[in-house]
Amino acid sequence: MPTKPKERWEPTIRERADGRGWLIDMGQKLTPGRRKMLSSKTFEGAKAKQRDAADKYERLGVLAGMLKPKEAIWAVNAMQALPEGVTLQQAVEFYVEHHEEALAGVSEAITVGFAIDEVVKNMGRTEKRDRTIQSARSTLKMLFQDISTPVGSYATTDLQARLDQHGAGKSAQTRKNYVTYIKQLFGYCMKLDWIDSDPSLALDKPVVEQKLPEFMTVDGVGSLLRSVDGEPRLQLLLGFFAGIRPEEIKRLKWKAIDVEQQTITIGAEVAKTRRIRHVTIADNLAAWLGHYQAFADELVCPYFDTNNEIRRRAVTELGLYWPADCARHTFATMHFAAYKDAAETAAELGHSNGLDVFYNHYRGLATKPDADLYWGIMP
Repeated sequence: MPTKPKERWEPTIRERADGRGWLIDMGQKLTPGRRKMLSSKTFEGAKAKQRDAADKYERLGVLAGMLKPKEAIWAVNAMQALPEGVTLQQAVEFYVEHHEEALAGVSEAITVGFAIDEVVKNMGRTEKRDRTIQSARSTLKMLFQDISTPVGSYATTDLQARLDQHGAGKSAQTRKNYVTYIKQLFGYCMKLDWIDSDPSLALDKPVVEQKLPEFMTVDGVGSLLRSVDGEPRLQLLLGFFAGIRPEEIKRLKWKAIDVEQQTITIGAEVAKTRRIRHVTIADNLAAWLGHYQAFADELVCPYFDTNNEIRRRAVTELGLYWPADCARHTFATMHFAAYKDAAETAAELGHSNGLDVFYNHYRGLATKPDADLYWGIMP
């Protein structure tokens, strides 16, 4: 007598009581001990979900409801990777028995030099700026010159000793940066399970004392601009009179500068914050820019590093003082002194997170007469 074909299981479809769609009743077929319901706004959608559930059950049985799609893929990939004759269950049992010593071996094999290289590569993958990546690499290589040491062998006291050694005589901000990079290194190692605990968590960041921002005097700016010409002067002009960051000037192209509309567009690909902003071209800057020939797709300052060296020599010869981020700080100080509008100045600088950064780092003390003279510096 012929065997009767096994009837294909399918979930039940019924209309919602409120008439606003359809329910697909899976019962407990895929989730033993727990009833599962799906929903769809259309009958066609409900039929599609019904077919999908039936197909899964036909292929995998009760496992269709126990495994998520990605978990099923992991299981298949794991089975394909195992040597012939070894089951997935045997592999799991072996791992459970030996995983602690296996992980310890991995931790011993990973050196701090390798970990630093991987952190730097990850910064590249997450599209950090070149300057940020270079700073992280050089700082970590300086702090951890014993690159063959296992990354899991460091204790908090070891890290603190390195900070004390390399941070001696450095500013609080520099020492704070060192701690930041160390925490980034060991945090990444923890994320990848290369270490059992993070020794950097107990490190304290130095408190940076707030100081009045330093800037160059009006006479100093005028004499410096008169002492150079060409591209070195142009680089200074964009910093002093537009407040553009040095690394942004390095990436800026002529097509972003519209003298007629008196606007410089700092595109997302140029801006440090990756946010577009528009910088106003002041009247005196427009007059200076009129002396330069623009080439749309070319960099404004292709010889950026050479320009910096020329500027350093000029500052030394003139006996001037060039504090950190001098041009941008001077712009912010003089812009605020002229217009007394912190929000407008912060917007020109590209500060998007309130005024704290502006007040803490950029607003120096200058008078309105000083500002009038500053914005009156003409070619």
